[in-house]
Amino acid sequence: TFSRKKLTLKQMFFRHAIQFILIEGVMMYVVFTSTVIDSSRPGVVLLIAGATFVIYVLAVLIMWLDQLSASRKMTEQLHRLQEKVQSEEEMGQEQA
Repeated sequence: TFSRKKLTLKQMFFRHAIQFILIEGVMMYVVFTSTVIDSSRPGVVLLIAGATFVIYVLAVLIMWLDQLSASRKMTEQLHRLQEKVQSEEEMGQEQA
């Protein structure tokens, strides 16, 4: 889930696909080894697989929205800093 360098869109999708496949594999392992879950019914297995997919997509979407919000806050802070520096430079030039 972590990379030291920025991933391309293709690399990011590939990484998410691998993560999802691994999570789905663990869920299916639990489904088929559990005595509590009736894995003989295809509907139950499909429901769990679908729910896992929906939860994974929602988790990725929430993380993306959080990163987008943080990025916007940092951009706004950067703009304020640039405006402050620019106004200080203008004041310095007026005094000279």
